[in-house]
Amino acid sequence: MIYLSLVIYDSPPDDLRRLVQSLKIISTPYKLWVINNSRKINYEPLFDDIPCIKYVQNKKNEGFGKAHNMTLAAAKAHGIKYVFVINPDIYFYEDISVPILNFMDKHKDVGMLMPTILNTDGTKQHLPKLLPNPALVLLRKLNLRHSKLVSVIDNYELRHAPKEKIFETPNISGCCTVIRTEILGETGYYDPRFFLYFEDWDLSRRVFKRHKTILFPFVNIFHSRSSQKKTSLKKLTHYFISYLKYFNKWSWLNEEERKSVNDRIFAGFKNDLCHLKKVV
Repeated sequence: MIYLSLVIYDSPPDDLRRLVQSLKIISTPYKLWVINNSRKINYEPLFDDIPCIKYVQNKKNEGFGKAHNMTLAAAKAHGIKYVFVINPDIYFYEDISVPILNFMDKHKDVGMLMPTILNTDGTKQHLPKLLPNPALVLLRKLNLRHSKLVSVIDNYELRHAPKEKIFETPNISGCCTVIRTEILGETGYYDPRFFLYFEDWDLSRRVFKRHKTILFPFVNIFHSRSSQKKTSLKKLTHYFISYLKYFNKWSWLNEEERKSVNDRIFAGFKNDLCHLKKVV
């Protein structure tokens, strides 16, 4: 048994219908936790076809990470080994559970894992990253991609990472993440101070300090990024508040740690130490 954790807030119903169709492909027994942070919309009927589900209607929206913590805490309390944290706007065409669980069971040192994330046209989304530099994060968000920064940004986004090979990355996106629940006692859960944005970077960074956090390229997930297509002043405000909280927490000027970790990741690419055989 695994738990799937889905947090929704004003999500397009069509995205959820498509996700439900994908979930029907999963062969591993699972319980879907749906935490609805939207007070105005009842999404529960969309999940009528899911045999094992816990639907939670929150009275108020207290944030993405805090909602997922409900699932993580329940999983740990009930001895569930793995939680798949998923976004409403992902979908897939093959059973994603078997290869991931086989790999996680054989590699106990892996604390978090994310599959390859693709755009709807099949191109890759470069979501695993190095430890962030505050200036670089700001330039990317403001879309100030000066020609002289292209190579720096490409390195930060690990665009030249080996294809079809598993590799470590200290910065994992939360759109689809697999978490080994037994590590949460030492690493902690999502930090509830991050209402939206950066909560995934923060948790993966904490896990990376004690366990491996990896990109698993043998499973593909499509990510439509529906939520990111709706920009608003409110979302930008949340982003920059979380940006400040993240670097206040992890330090604005800790170049020594950032350089050490990022050099280690690149060394793994160069020496081909990150190669592991495909698990099927």
